[in-house]
Amino acid sequence: MTSKGEAATSLAPLISCIDDDLEVRDALAGLLKALGFSTATFSSAESFLATGDLERTCCLITDVMLSGISGLELQARLTESGYRIPMIMITAFPEERFRAQAMGAGAVCFLNKPVTRRDLVSCIQSALHTTLQEGYRDMTSNTHQTAPTKFVEADGIRFAYRRFGKSGGLPFVFNMHFTGTMDHWDPAVTDGFAKDREVILFNNAGVSSSSGEVPTSVEEMAVNAVAFIKALSLSRVDMLGFSLGGLIAQEIAITEPELVRRLVLVGTGPRGGEGMATLTPEAQAVFGARYENPDHVWLGAFFGPSKRSQAAGHEYLKRFRLRTVGRDPEVNEKVAPAQLEALNRWGAPRENPYEYLKQISQPTLVVNGSNDVLVYSVNSFILQQNIPYAQLILYPDSNHGSQYQYPKRFVQHVSLFLSESGE
Repeated sequence: MTSKGEAATSLAPLISCIDDDLEVRDALAGLLKALGFSTATFSSAESFLATGDLERTCCLITDVMLSGISGLELQARLTESGYRIPMIMITAFPEERFRAQAMGAGAVCFLNKPVTRRDLVSCIQSALHTTLQEGYRDMTSNTHQTAPTKFVEADGIRFAYRRFGKSGGLPFVFNMHFTGTMDHWDPAVTDGFAKDREVILFNNAGVSSSSGEVPTSVEEMAVNAVAFIKALSLSRVDMLGFSLGGLIAQEIAITEPELVRRLVLVGTGPRGGEGMATLTPEAQAVFGARYENPDHVWLGAFFGPSKRSQAAGHEYLKRFRLRTVGRDPEVNEKVAPAQLEALNRWGAPRENPYEYLKQISQPTLVVNGSNDVLVYSVNSFILQQNIPYAQLILYPDSNHGSQYQYPKRFVQHVSLFLSESGE
């Protein structure tokens, strides 16, 4: 059996089984299949953690004694990462200390080998009842402030992410700006979308709570983002990219056209765009200044100088700090230089710089402020003029973070765009 198992459909509830004995794996899979369950089998805890099946697993059956990560260690890792998967432990070494540890950490059952059909079915029923009763798989109860940070591994990188909102449709994946983390998104925006669709936030490689190194090119960042999305077993998503995230989203739309249905580009620009070869003078002034309150850097970066825009900025900062538990750590000192190098490479002058945009075949919504001083607003017009199926919205009296100045309007406009019929 393959490490990705035999799940019937990408959306079906799943029972995953881990055992390093092939005969045991085959026997479990055969029994579960005969009982009408969708199953996936794995020879090790490591292979289970590396798959995208964690999100769909409604019950996990695992041997206690595994080569590598043990069943008990796996239980602890899943709990630490925010996964509350009902677990059935099986073992040929029924020591009481193992049973006490497993059950104390929340296991549904602790069974001795050989496992009888009757006992296994009873435990599975208990596990699935727990799933339904406590809503372990129900993301609708979580919000921007409460969604747990989870982790998934792909290409040697441990990606941190959060999922919340209304499930059942295409997920909406967000790509973050320069030096930002998942906590830099505005709850008024993410929770606004989560009322009608599933929202996925993540830290790309090397950023905050994700492992790895930050690449020095947008193209490599896009490769990492795709690896993350596919690790969640997602084959089709809607995608939003803000600023640097918008560059990454463009690259993904071109290199993985079947992955992205609709594209939203916010406060971003094309390769070789106007004023994009280096940070703009205004950006250098904003990021080079000292602030008594470090959060105030975003007042100059995202909002205009008018009283109205600055007032909206202060309201954003209040929302920005609403999540008080489980916040992301700030990025380390390696992130900004690597991301700056990637930005400079993207913005470097070149011959026919906008020709590549004609490869973006997805319907695209471009959004910006009327006076973006970080990625000049003219770049949004260039995107709209060169992407075949693009439309443009410019919000008044606003800067780089116009979506945070007009969060309700932004959610309404983007939701309308995403809900339009046709691809």
